[in-house]
Amino acid sequence: MNRRGRWTLAPEFARRTALVAAADCDSIRLQALQEIVEGETTKAKGRAYKGFKAYADYRELLDRKDIDGVIIAVPDHWHAILAIEACRAGKDVYVEKPMAHSIAEGRAMANAVEKYGRVLQVGNMQRSWRNFRHACELVRNGL
Repeated sequence: MNRRGRWTLAPEFARRTALVAAADCDSIRLQALQEIVEGETTKAKGRAYKGFKAYADYRELLDRKDIDGVIIAVPDHWHAILAIEACRAGKDVYVEKPMAHSIAEGRAMANAVEKYGRVLQVGNMQRSWRNFRHACELVRNGL
């Protein structure tokens, strides 16, 4: 997860949905992420906390039937591999930019989305965050 996942994505998503698990080969990063998610989930109103499971191997996380979607916030060279594996496992995907390193990787990801009937969104914080979306709306509306 590193910084992007821990400090940007996890808190934002934890406020909006139930983050139930994460995978990272670095146990220190994983522990820090768990603390952030638990803290943000505790702050969220009207939602029961169902627990958070940490995995050293992403494949164990993908095997869970109770997970609908995944956030891929890993080093860029893993994006295509993990997105394809997530689609194969029946998960929708939010992947950080860059989506892929080549046209072939991007095509393989698009093929997986189509083959497995999944949804894939490529994140771009300056288009996804609330304050940036609001600013875009103001400009589009002539304000």
